[in-house]
Amino acid sequence: SVVKQIISISEIVITTSQIAVINEDPDDNKIIEAAIDGKADYIISGDKDLLRLQKFRNIKIVPAAAFLRVISQ
Repeated sequence: SVVKQIISISEIVITTSQIAVINEDPDDNKIIEAAIDGKADYIISGDKDLLRLQKFRNIKIVPAAAFLRVISQ
């Protein structure tokens, strides 16, 4: 199943970064912290506050459809 495939390539990240870039929904900052500490290239999200950033540091923030286009090229 797709869930099993995602789990098989997933990594648990213990965050140490602390940022405060999204004031509208501070819980969203946890996603960015995990991406930073996990050395992610992308954050795939439907969250409007995250998507509004488009990019944080070198991490691209995109909706799922855009990410699917990237990986299918």
